[in-house]
Amino acid sequence: MADIENAGKPSGDRWTAFRSLIVGVVLANAISCLSVGLVLLRDQTKSHGHATEIARDFTETYSRDATTQIDFSLLSIVGTSLLISLIGGSLFIRHRRNVQEKTQTLLLAGVFDNTVEAILITDADARIISVNPAFSDITGFAADEVIGQRPQIIKSDHHDDNFFKNIWDSLLKKGEWKGNIWNRRKDGEAFLASQTITTIYDSNGCVSNYISIFSDITDLHHKTALLRHQAYHDALTGLPNRLLLQDRLSHAIEIGRRTGEGVAVMFIDLDRFKIVNDSLGHDVGDILLMEMAERLQNCLRRSDTVARLGGDEFVAVMSRFTSSAEVAEIAEKIVTQLILPVVIKAHQVTIGASVGIAIFPQDGGDATSLMRGADAAMYRAKKAGRGTFRFFNAEMDGAAAERLTLEIALRHALEQNQFELYYQPKIDLRSGVCSGAEALIRWNCPKRGLLSPKQFIPLAEESGLILAIGRWVFEQACHQLVLWRDQGHTAVKLSVNVSARQFTDHQLSDHLARLLAHHRLDPALLEIELTESTVMSEPDLTIKHLLQLRWNNTPVSVDDFGTGYSSLSYLKRLPVHAIKIDQSFIHHVDSEADNAAIVAAIVGIADALGMDSIAEGVETESEERHLMTAGCHLAQGYLYTEPLPLGQFESWLSNHRLVH
Repeated sequence: MADIENAGKPSGDRWTAFRSLIVGVVLANAISCLSVGLVLLRDQTKSHGHATEIARDFTETYSRDATTQIDFSLLSIVGTSLLISLIGGSLFIRHRRNVQEKTQTLLLAGVFDNTVEAILITDADARIISVNPAFSDITGFAADEVIGQRPQIIKSDHHDDNFFKNIWDSLLKKGEWKGNIWNRRKDGEAFLASQTITTIYDSNGCVSNYISIFSDITDLHHKTALLRHQAYHDALTGLPNRLLLQDRLSHAIEIGRRTGEGVAVMFIDLDRFKIVNDSLGHDVGDILLMEMAERLQNCLRRSDTVARLGGDEFVAVMSRFTSSAEVAEIAEKIVTQLILPVVIKAHQVTIGASVGIAIFPQDGGDATSLMRGADAAMYRAKKAGRGTFRFFNAEMDGAAAERLTLEIALRHALEQNQFELYYQPKIDLRSGVCSGAEALIRWNCPKRGLLSPKQFIPLAEESGLILAIGRWVFEQACHQLVLWRDQGHTAVKLSVNVSARQFTDHQLSDHLARLLAHHRLDPALLEIELTESTVMSEPDLTIKHLLQLRWNNTPVSVDDFGTGYSSLSYLKRLPVHAIKIDQSFIHHVDSEADNAAIVAAIVGIADALGMDSIAEGVETESEERHLMTAGCHLAQGYLYTEPLPLGQFESWLSNHRLVH
């Protein structure tokens, strides 16, 4: 029985060995787990010795435990298991790290290849070393086309050098730049990119790479711009709406307040539009509104604003105008253009417009008051019979209307040849014979009769018509000189007045040179007269222009001398050949000591500077004798004859000798 009972049990030595084996395996597994923990602890503390001490303390403690009854062979197994476990655990951790690194590399490669954002990597010299597929999809450039190139290969012409300088400044100072930038695809199309550029540094703090990541936001940009446009513009006509009008008008007022310039608001209401819209339908009405909007834009300058408030109401904002007459001219143009017929779907439609005008600052100091004033003026225009304009200020309304009417007539005068030249002779006081004549323009206005220069030249200068009128005078004067030359009057000289606006025209000298050459005239026969105020307004610029005329051998005289302020230091530098003494000093020069003293001084200055002196407005023989005594050489005035039309002047000339 004992044998049977003991048959299933190992002998004492065998059991002890078996038990030792079991305990060793269990302890090996336990210590294997401990070794993994120790390795992890070693990684955290960076101390291999600490792990070894823990293992040694564990072994010593275990060997002192009497209850375990493990002999030296068991401890050998335990030590061996501990060593194997430490090595195995370390190999396991290293393997796990390699797997993680490979996984992370594969993950980053997947992101680089599959992200929808373009990625561009350069070296420290900003040469491209890598791009991802999204870069090629967005730009159209394949990787082999850009590797080794610089990012400028996708640069557009939308930004200046300062823009790119700011990018580099940000990279140098902050190591990063973010923003929107216009780039260019391979086919030349520009696209807007939301872009980030980052500087990569190596372990020494030196730049190793630049990484640029961007996405194409062109469609988003266009959609945003469209939404912004729709928020501030009328859907039908594309003109600014009330919101944008308020902003632009307020801005124009602020500028006008700083600069002192005026701002005009025109309230434009279409006449008879409702009838057309109701009778022919809204589709015809819409087409008509679009046509009126286009005509309005064509009537104003690009710098002005035309807005649609709604329905058939429009508003125009003007700034930087010279006078209310210029505003009135634009208003008249609007009325004239909007009343022209329009053919829409076989229907000939004629409406018109009534315009009300308010001007900053006299009619209001803010946008609301100006709009209210222009609206009130518009209703006054409608009450006046429609198809016209009115100013909010009634006094200005009348003056502007009269001025506009005169300006329109002045334009017609050029087209219809209503101007003519009158001639007033100049007399040589030393010999008593004619030395030439001054050509003076007159306007034979059908409604106003014969007008002198003082009645229309200021308006001509203000409106800019003076340039065309001045060219006409020069051409007529040259034409007449040619006729006199052919008639044998080769010694007749003509002087022509030139306004300040004409004189500052850079083409004046060249125009005269071409004109004289065309008619084969001696330049000495055509003299230019400039007022003292024109000459002295900008002396340095005047000298420059006068020298150009001098090179053409065109004589120049200073008219109305003594009425302004002349600097003798400039006067002596002016290349002029004569000074005309203003008639206000000639009047009663024989009896008024002040006038006599001024005339004597002017004649003395002219003599000292080698110039001729000409007295204008001589009316009596006593004045003539005084001028001769004072040393004045030339004179003109009613004593000899008033300005005469061509026929009468030629009759006068036939009875008087000429200076040869």
